[in-house]
Amino acid sequence: MAISKRHIWIVFLILIIGIGNSLTAYSNTNQANTNNSRQKQTNELHGSIIDFKRLKGGQYTVNLRLNGQGPFVFLIDTAATRSCIYSHVKTNLNLQLTGDKLSFINGITASRYRPTTIINELEFAGQKYKDRKLVVLQSGNFNGEVLDGILGIDILSKLVLSFNHREAKLFVGQKPDISKKELRR
Repeated sequence: MAISKRHIWIVFLILIIGIGNSLTAYSNTNQANTNNSRQKQTNELHGSIIDFKRLKGGQYTVNLRLNGQGPFVFLIDTAATRSCIYSHVKTNLNLQLTGDKLSFINGITASRYRPTTIINELEFAGQKYKDRKLVVLQSGNFNGEVLDGILGIDILSKLVLSFNHREAKLFVGQKPDISKKELRR
């Protein structure tokens, strides 16, 4: 799944729109640099703060665990409708293909049918997802960086993400069960 500059801008705009409300909430909390206040922020916001890395092209990556193993490096891609792993991860974890019919996926440069596999547990920023069907892609080489997978909107849509670029930290929390109107108060 090749990613163009247009795709990067789309991802950027979706991230900005999708986390705008969380940025306000996050910036209004006490952001003292002590571990105690950071832990307090995490508890108040019901989430976790993890490290992220930016690739040369501006894309974001995070580490996560699959079936209790890892870390695995995944690209955050809010334009991807399905989360994916690359074939080398399938091989390393000794995963089997599901045998289902192939899943149709759309990429920015191409669309095709791809096989799927089941991950017993995907753990990301304190969130655990059980028995997830992931698409298996061929190459994990992305502009010279080796990636293990892609976190798509199937997982990210239920989360609030807020990036702190100065400290390379990412807040990941559950999407609140309140209306946008209530959130703005």
